[in-house]
Formats: sequence, C-alpha cells, structure tokens
Amino acid sequence: MKDEYYKVVGAFFKEKRTAKGVSVNDSAIAVGHAKTWYYDVETGKCRIFLKDTIALCEYFNTDLNELQKYIEKYYYNKK
Repeated sequence: MKDEYYKVVGAFFKEKRTAKGVSVNDSAIAVGHAKTWYYDVETGKCRIFLKDTIALCEYFNTDLNELQKYIEKYYYNKK
C-alpha cells in the first residue's frame, strides 16, 4: 500500500506541474534534481524527502496543507 501513497503524492505534483505549464525537466531543475528523479516522483517510483516536498510545494505555489488534503481525498478515502 505504501507504493500507492507515493503515486498519489506524485499525481498531486503532476497536476500542479501541468497547471503551471512547465516541463518535467524545468520542475526538476527548479528544485535541484535530475529529470529522472522528478519523473520518478510523479510516477510514485521513489520516496520523496520532506525537504524536497517543501521545495516542490514552493515551486508550484502550494503548501503541505493542500497536499495533505489531496492525500486524504485520493489515498485515505479509497482504502
């Protein structure tokens, strides 16, 4: 079930990236990572550290509260 959690987190950031109209590469560079790392975050293939989560939230003009609400809606309510 943990893998599903990270897929939900990744989906949140993918939605934010799409809404902002930026590429995977641009998003990765903005937070100091490689394109492959960011792609793995979006697809839920890697666990993301809190500092990186905060950096992505800042880049996408959102916050941890909005992420938590998204997780509650799409992860916890589907169990």
